[in-house]
Amino acid sequence: MIGTHRKGSAARRWALALLLVGATAACGRIRGVPSSRAGWSGFRAGALSFELPEEWIVRGDSTRLRAEPSGGMAQLRVERVERPFRSEAECLAQAEQSLARGAAGLERSRRHPTRLGGRPAVVQEGDSGAWHGWAWAACDGSQQYRVSFLAISPMAQPLFAAQRGFDASLQFVEPR
Repeated sequence: MIGTHRKGSAARRWALALLLVGATAACGRIRGVPSSRAGWSGFRAGALSFELPEEWIVRGDSTRLRAEPSGGMAQLRVERVERPFRSEAECLAQAEQSLARGAAGLERSRRHPTRLGGRPAVVQEGDSGAWHGWAWAACDGSQQYRVSFLAISPMAQPLFAAQRGFDASLQFVEPR
C-alpha cells in the first residue's frame, strides 16, 4: 500500500502526484504514483487516496476522478463534494438522502451504514440493467466524499480483482 514508506517520502510522492494531476488534467489522462503493489498505481482525490491497476485510464483533477479499464466494462468515480457540511452528523444524514434518491432507478438495491477508508459512511449496492455497482458516501469530519464502482455483471475476474483491490486500498491520508 501507499502508506508503507517513511512519512516524508510519502508526502513527497503525494505532492508529486498532485503536480502530475494538475499538469496532465488538461491532456485528460492522469498518471498515478507508483504503488508498492506490482501493477498498481496510487491516486488521490482530496484527502482520499486509492489504488487502481496501472492499465486503467484515469481522468479528472485533484477533487474529482473518473477511471475505467479499456473495453469499458467498468467505471469508477471518486469525488470530494465541494461544500463541507456543518457537522459530520449532517454530512452522514445528507449522504443517506443522496443515496436514497439514487436508489429509485435501481433493482435489488440495499443500503446500510459502513466505514470507508476508516471514516463513517453509507454504502448502497444494486443493479441497473446489466450493471452491478456500489456507491459510497463517506464523511471525513464535515467533508463528504462520494465513490462509485460499476461493472457489467457478472464481473470478469480482472474486474472483480480490481474492485477488491481498490476497496482495500481506500484511505484518508490527512487528519480530519
